[in-house]
Amino acid sequence: MNNTNYNMAVCGTSGAGKTGLIQPLIRSVLDSGGFAVVFDMGDGYKSLCENMGGVYLDGETLRF
Repeated sequence: MNNTNYNMAVCGTSGAGKTGLIQPLIRSVLDSGGFAVVFDMGDGYKSLCENMGGVYLDGETLRF
């Protein structure tokens, strides 16, 4: 079986370095043709999303 579905979760306290660790990994995935979905309580990934041509959704404006 060829498994090409990879998942990852990163947890840590505020200021622990999660964003700094993960942003280069996301850029590498995107540069190799993959995709990423990021849920973040702040806007630490907003500039990466814009720079890579992604779609940024602000959770504060989402309505269900």
